[in-house]
Amino acid sequence: YNASPASMEAALGMLDSAEWEKRPKLLVLADMLDLGSESKDWHLKLVPLLSGRQNTFVRLFGDAMRDVHGAMSANASTSSQAQVAHLGTESD
Repeated sequence: YNASPASMEAALGMLDSAEWEKRPKLLVLADMLDLGSESKDWHLKLVPLLSGRQNTFVRLFGDAMRDVHGAMSANASTSSQAQVAHLGTESD
């Protein structure tokens, strides 16, 4: 299924609820398609939603998610940061 910026924000927001706060999480995210020339901007808006999550492993797949990985890696700080990895692209 092709996610949209709104559905990504809603799903990530759900993980902020008390039921999920202390549970370990694995997020596997791929490129959101059909965003046109604004694709990079929409993908980079995910960075603050993903960063700083505790008990969270983030796995990213796709060309646009490579930018998200780069931004998260550049801003990585302490152990409170989500653990993030880029898994590649369709052409890999």
